[in-house]
Amino acid sequence: MSSMKNSSDSLSQSLPRMLATKYQDSKELSTSLEPYSGRSIGNVSNVNAAYRRLNAILAQNNVRRELRANMYYEKPNVARRRKNIERNRKLFGAMVRKKVALIMQMKQRGM
Repeated sequence: MSSMKNSSDSLSQSLPRMLATKYQDSKELSTSLEPYSGRSIGNVSNVNAAYRRLNAILAQNNVRRELRANMYYEKPNVARRRKNIERNRKLFGAMVRKKVALIMQMKQRGM
C-alpha cells in the first residue's frame, strides 16, 4: 500500500513539472501577434497602476473597437473580408519589423 502511495505522490509531484514545461514551451513558441489571454492583471497594490495595466490590455486586445463594431450587424462576408485584411496587415507589419531589426543588427555589426 505504501508503494502505491509513493507512486501516486511521485506522479502528483511530476505532473505539475510536466505541465509547467509544456506550458513554458508553448509560451516560447507563441508570437507577439497573439493578444493577452489572461484574466487577471496580477497582484498590484497601486490602483492607478492596475487601471493603466488593464487599459493597456484592453487596447492590445482591441476590446473597445470590437464593442463599437458589434453595435451594428456586419454581414458574414464583410466580417470575413475585414478579418482577412486585419490578419494580413498584422503579418505584414510583423515581417517588416523583423526585416528592419535584421538590417539594424547588420548595421551594428558593420556589414
